[in-house]
Amino acid sequence: MALVSWALRRWLLSTVALGLVRVAGLPSGAATRDRVHLEILEPRNGAYYRVGSAVDLRVEIIVPPDTLARWDQEPREAAYICYRADYFLRHGCVSMWSKTGITLRDPPIGKHSVQVWVTQDQSVVPEARYGVSFSVGSRTFRFLQPEPFALLTTSPAQNPSLGMSAAPPKATTQHALEFVIDYNFILGGGTLILTSGSGRRGREDDDDELYRIDKESLTSQASPFVTRLQLDDVEPGTHAICATLATNLNASSRRVCTVFDVVFTPEGLAQHQYPVVDEDAPSQCIAPHREDLRLSAARKDPVRVTVVGTPTLDGQKMIWLRQIEHFQRRGFDFTFLHFSKPGYDAAALERLNSSLVAAANRQAGQPPREMPLKIQNLPTVSEEDLLELGLDFEGGFPRAERVAASIMEALSSAVEPTSWTAPWWQLQIDAFRKPNEVPDVVAFANSQSVSDQTLALAAEAAGVAVRVYELPNLFPKRCPSCSASVCPSTYACAHVARHSGLENVFVIPPGVDTDEFHPNSEGRPALCDALEISHGGDFKCGGCAVVGFVARLEPEKSPGLFVRAAKAVSQEATHCVKFLVVGDGSLRLPLEQMVADYGLAKDFYFAGVVNQHDASGNPMVETMAAIDVMVNPSLRAWSETFCIVNVEAMAMEIPIVSFGVGGTQEYLRDGENASILRESSPRALADAVLDLLGNADVREQMGAQGRRMAVESFGIALQMDRYEWLYRRLLSESRVEK
Repeated sequence: MALVSWALRRWLLSTVALGLVRVAGLPSGAATRDRVHLEILEPRNGAYYRVGSAVDLRVEIIVPPDTLARWDQEPREAAYICYRADYFLRHGCVSMWSKTGITLRDPPIGKHSVQVWVTQDQSVVPEARYGVSFSVGSRTFRFLQPEPFALLTTSPAQNPSLGMSAAPPKATTQHALEFVIDYNFILGGGTLILTSGSGRRGREDDDDELYRIDKESLTSQASPFVTRLQLDDVEPGTHAICATLATNLNASSRRVCTVFDVVFTPEGLAQHQYPVVDEDAPSQCIAPHREDLRLSAARKDPVRVTVVGTPTLDGQKMIWLRQIEHFQRRGFDFTFLHFSKPGYDAAALERLNSSLVAAANRQAGQPPREMPLKIQNLPTVSEEDLLELGLDFEGGFPRAERVAASIMEALSSAVEPTSWTAPWWQLQIDAFRKPNEVPDVVAFANSQSVSDQTLALAAEAAGVAVRVYELPNLFPKRCPSCSASVCPSTYACAHVARHSGLENVFVIPPGVDTDEFHPNSEGRPALCDALEISHGGDFKCGGCAVVGFVARLEPEKSPGLFVRAAKAVSQEATHCVKFLVVGDGSLRLPLEQMVADYGLAKDFYFAGVVNQHDASGNPMVETMAAIDVMVNPSLRAWSETFCIVNVEAMAMEIPIVSFGVGGTQEYLRDGENASILRESSPRALADAVLDLLGNADVREQMGAQGRRMAVESFGIALQMDRYEWLYRRLLSESRVEK
């Protein structure tokens, strides 16, 4: 620690010094030759210190020789050099005669100023002071809280009888987000952006910007660095906060992510594991009888269906692809409509189009055909247009999808359309019209936004007889213009009927082609070589077990819990284990970083999106054939209204490890075809996986029982019969009403 040193050839007399000190270039009133100069030697003005540094304050007083000569003949009195560090509210004084050092310990990130003066009365702060400024930052960005891979818990208040509420349960984390950043990097023209997704640029649906700081905003703020951001209303699942550091945001940039999981307490988890059986379902929930299905299948009059959705190949798209494939021979004609937004992923659209064409041409004996994919571009909307509607977006211009939803809300309630809303509204209507014809049925999935209501309104205005509201998740908006709603499970139907005010709700569970999804009997799966697994052993690939995760890499699927459990399994297993991740999404980059930090990169294989349809067969079946144990770690009951991939795994005799929330309880049976956990933790997942990997007989028994249930209750033909019955029934009712 440096001393507060003054270069005096002898001790100073305070009474003289106080009258002669020249501070910050301001004259004291004495003759120029008698002025005493006070200088700060350290820190230097504009100096930069790293976080955790101890900043030593060194001051020098330069006294002219004539003044010193006078001081030799006068008695010394008490005098002090005082300082004030404004940023962290520290101040103090030291005696001019003591040679005591001053150290400013652990100054926080930001811009600091230190002022010094000479005084006899410590309680008096003169206007004339000598000051310097310095900054504190970090050469490398790092997160402090939540710590990397933190695990937070929440126990929302729910209705124990149904495990349901009218809104998703959310948690306020006890940890704020804290971070440190290089102060000079920002002053040098750099930019820091914090996002709640992967931080990839050019994909507006991938991340949500939380915070941005650059040189302009830094210099305009009194307290330039926001180093704590409270994370409120966080739902259970895997979350990533990523920082993008760049001097040119259009070029490659460095990213740092922290990944954390929000999980339920055991009591909170139990509230979402309550199975809803048919006897508990409200009267609004309608399930077709077998005789109804037989009569409907005998009809062959053509039906035109338009499905509306995004390019993402999720569970709902798989249901529609199956309809496209199997309804062709029943006289149905399908079109897929996508309302495109600026900057949407062209690669996702291409994948969707390939899947649509493959599905349309998989039936043997049918002539080749193209599957119509209609892309309707939404017009650009200016800020002036929004102001014309009276829409107030405090805090900045909103992202494109929020703009679109708000515009649609305004359109649906506008009495007199404005000059630009009228064409917008007409565009929605025209999108449902093919040349010279209107579809009989329009089906679209719940997006939990007001755009669902306006979509149904536009279809009705276009003359579409039947508007079907698919509910792969909960909390839909009311839809007075919808003819019917379709739920994949009794659990979902009970929730929708009780909380959303929807009527005419039908239960149609998704189906699986059990002839296609079947246990592998053709030897070693092709994926085993990509996993670098040797031949010979008790597992499907031979020497190594394969633990699989098949889902979108999004927060609601809790992929972070899978990675954490994999770490424990890898450390404790008595045999080789590989981990297969099938799917893509906004969390892929943070998860890959997490896997690398855990030292598991050689044991993980990220397969990305695997289509279920191509010209050569079903790549998903070929991929899943290598899996010995499937893990479904999702905790959001309101998102897991069914989970078709579980039934696909059952059809392939793969045992499942799951928390058994939401609609999955209607087919997962603990100890029969799955291990249902009562604690939402990586430890519980790891223990269940290790138990199954260590007992081949149990894996075989669970797999056989899962296959039996999939064949008997969830065959694709049964699902198609139910949808055909629904479409024809609703069309018949609409004609009667006319």
